[in-house]
Amino acid sequence: MSLQETVKREWENNALAFEVTAEAMETYANKCNQAKNPNGKTMMNPIEGSYVLVKNLVASLLYKAEGHEESLLEIIQEAIDDAVEINKKMQEKS
Repeated sequence: MSLQETVKREWENNALAFEVTAEAMETYANKCNQAKNPNGKTMMNPIEGSYVLVKNLVASLLYKAEGHEESLLEIIQEAIDDAVEINKKMQEKS
């Protein structure tokens, strides 16, 4: 496989993962128990919702890791660090 094909495949996989994650977040936000916020709108608590989604994603990944839990935890931390860096770069551009 050429480098160009590898880069394209990785980009497509990243885009798909982002899309699936965004859809899951939207589904969760629409179906979870919601409360009124200070301005009177009914919505989920975004901090609580983020925690619940991340916790359950990690729990399901660990469940499937079968003997590779430590490596997975390292990868999860790398992914968090990468996401923070990507977010910073995006904010700097805007």
